[in-house]
Amino acid sequence: MASSLFGSNAKPQASNPFQAAMAAAQELKHSNPEQLMEKMMEANPQFAAFVNQNKGKSPEQIARENGIDFNMVQMQNQINQLQLSQALCGVVRYPNTFAYNAGPSPFCGNGCCGTANI
Repeated sequence: MASSLFGSNAKPQASNPFQAAMAAAQELKHSNPEQLMEKMMEANPQFAAFVNQNKGKSPEQIARENGIDFNMVQMQNQINQLQLSQALCGVVRYPNTFAYNAGPSPFCGNGCCGTANI
């Protein structure tokens, strides 16, 4: 890889981007997480500063300190709502009850409810 992140044991760069991404994924999969973290910290001083500032803190604490709302229950509710919304996308829902009588319903055909108004 062209990045210095993977050091000298990096595989040669692949000819297409997909192969390069797969090679990087394999390198990440088979490397030691602690060594990878050290390499990332050496390559990116901003990342190193972030890691050092947040050692020993939970993700919730980090999020709260950075002004990010990190409520797992709320996030799960939003995910459920989005999944339901996606499942119902394109589904036409017609009313199955009438709250009051405002004349014949446009959803009833000719002769609905004993009237033929069309």
